[in-house]
Amino acid sequence: MRIKELRKERKYTQAQLAEILEISQQNMSKYETSKLEPDITSLMKLADFFDVSIDYLLNRSNIRNLTTVNIGNNQVACFSKDQQELLNSFNLLNKKNQGAILERTRMLLELQEEEISTNKKGASAS
Repeated sequence: MRIKELRKERKYTQAQLAEILEISQQNMSKYETSKLEPDITSLMKLADFFDVSIDYLLNRSNIRNLTTVNIGNNQVACFSKDQQELLNSFNLLNKKNQGAILERTRMLLELQEEEISTNKKGASAS
């Protein structure tokens, strides 16, 4: 879970956050250390407070908060123009080429992680 990371971004102590959200400080500590899973009410309070999705809070997504709009009775995700173009282009590809795109994306992510790791090692050696 990303509670501790988000709490520190906002410069709150565990006790302060627990008080604001009306959650015991002991439970907040257990949430941060994954010794206790928050109930749905607590998850919603945390997600609303940090303005992130529950999926982001639970490390199920790297998108902090996907913007949605209501169209009729359906919620539809809103994407940037680049994201829309990427998704539309991907959907025009056949399955083989979609697989190739996914594989390339995974390779690029691995390279990016290696660069980040190398940069961190270089910075700590200085």
